[in-house]
Amino acid sequence: MRKALIVVACLCVSASFANAQDNTLLSGLKRINLLIENLTNDAQSCGITNALVREAFMYPASSARFSVEQGSSIPTFYILITTVRTQNGICASSVKVEVYSFEMVKLTFSGRSDFAAKVALWQFDWLGIDFDPHIHGEAIKKILDEATRSFITDWNLANK
Repeated sequence: MRKALIVVACLCVSASFANAQDNTLLSGLKRINLLIENLTNDAQSCGITNALVREAFMYPASSARFSVEQGSSIPTFYILITTVRTQNGICASSVKVEVYSFEMVKLTFSGRSDFAAKVALWQFDWLGIDFDPHIHGEAIKKILDEATRSFITDWNLANK
């Protein structure tokens, strides 16, 4: 029942969400860490694999002027895919892409400045559904490629 409600919600809101962003926050970014959240069994049964997600990011990122490296002290390109597959094979996914950095912050209300907080630098959200699970993985790959290219465009504008 819960999965059916989620699928109905996805049908009502099957769209891409992208907000106007302050790409100047990306100025000076030279290195980025790729972090792909673990995929569920439903995601894998809908054709979404770790390799597919990584390739969807790496193909456009390979021509960018920033480097992709491992490390917790550099900004992170984070990909979270939440997928539900119904008993009759309908696949619905939410894709959240966020570029963030942990930075030392000062709380203006208390003056505390002794801790790090997650600072969102760039975001992309998408929600979609496919009635054929065999094409869902490729649809997700296309969306991630689009999100990565959008990020690279914003990064290029910020780092002229």
